[in-house]
Amino acid sequence: MEKPNFYFKSFIEDKNIYNLCQGFWNKTLKKSLSKYNLQNIDDNISGYIIPNLYANGTKIYDGNPILCYVDLYLRRSIRIITIPESEYDSEEYDINYQLTVWTESKDYYLEGNDEAINVTELVLSLFMTKFSMLNAPMLIDSWLNPGNDNFMKNSNINRSSDKTKDSLLSD
Repeated sequence: MEKPNFYFKSFIEDKNIYNLCQGFWNKTLKKSLSKYNLQNIDDNISGYIIPNLYANGTKIYDGNPILCYVDLYLRRSIRIITIPESEYDSEEYDINYQLTVWTESKDYYLEGNDEAINVTELVLSLFMTKFSMLNAPMLIDSWLNPGNDNFMKNSNINRSSDKTKDSLLSD
């Protein structure tokens, strides 16, 4: 299989390219949020982006995650993990997989409240290829749709009973 074209090359090494890549995902998220009018659902509980920072407040430039969004109203979150192009041929990632998708349960706590709010998180682990950049926004859009309670069943994700992760394969 021929190696695909990558976008935002060297995003791990170059902070400017990293910020452009992160901006792409922020813009993609905001487009979906505005489509469903989810910017400000409630003054107390609403969606927000969680920055990827070290304890001292310094931004982490590793792509894991490049974007993390939580909506406590919908009880859904999104985490996007970008994998560097340099890892594409490694044994850790099958060369056929450009976008891997799964869901997991997470607990979040509001400041001053000891009670956890359980949220289902959509995780997108991807290489920055044309395939991923076309399909991931559609998955994000579908995930944020308040009327879509059967996301995994309706998303056309190839499912395998012996795997915990669902994957979209390139053609």
